[in-house]
Amino acid sequence: MLRISIDVYRRLQEHFDSFPLRFPSTESRLEIRLLKKLFTPEEAEIATLIKCGYLGSLDTYETLEEIFSHVKCLGYTKEEVEKHLDNMAKKGAIYG
Repeated sequence: MLRISIDVYRRLQEHFDSFPLRFPSTESRLEIRLLKKLFTPEEAEIATLIKCGYLGSLDTYETLEEIFSHVKCLGYTKEEVEKHLDNMAKKGAIYG
């Protein structure tokens, strides 16, 4: 389980690093520890499929329906996705 957890956080780091405001990896893996504080493994999995706008840009936001269309392949219901998004927003992990 630990390996899966690390992999999802590495994918999330790489996803964030593709944004205009970069999030590079470090030798110390500090970025992974930070992501683990902000996202559960399930939230990290969902966040890897959300486009940049919802994660911080003020000019573009995806609706719940748009986000769900990206993440339904993960097997979550729309209600579960909404709950995870709400939780991420409450923690300040995403802007929403």
